[in-house]
Amino acid sequence: MTFYKTKPGGPVDPNINCKGKPPKYDLGRLWNLRYSRAKAQASYRKEGWNFNSTSWYNLWIKSGVKDQVGKSATSYCMVRKDPTDSWSISNCIIISRSTHSQRSGREHFSHLSTKRIGGAYYKQKESVR
Repeated sequence: MTFYKTKPGGPVDPNINCKGKPPKYDLGRLWNLRYSRAKAQASYRKEGWNFNSTSWYNLWIKSGVKDQVGKSATSYCMVRKDPTDSWSISNCIIISRSTHSQRSGREHFSHLSTKRIGGAYYKQKESVR
């Protein structure tokens, strides 16, 4: 579904979001969306969120990879150093997605005897002797 504030193909006002309201944060349209989604996801998971829009954006700028955000293995993502602590400047780092998937696999599944079946991990039954 596409929302137009002008005629299709016409100029888009960067100061208006897709619902016709002024932006909530001063990060630009794309980064407003990314910040809002990250904050909403943390809220949905009932995780603490100690960022404001500026501090969150500045962490991406300082990383030097803000133009390489995405879903591919060579893209970068923000992760927490300690998964039990809230999202904050002191608890977050920006790493490549391939590094994150390797790291999360070791940390989250290493304590289980797991077997991967069709993309999901299942705990193996212990053999009876």
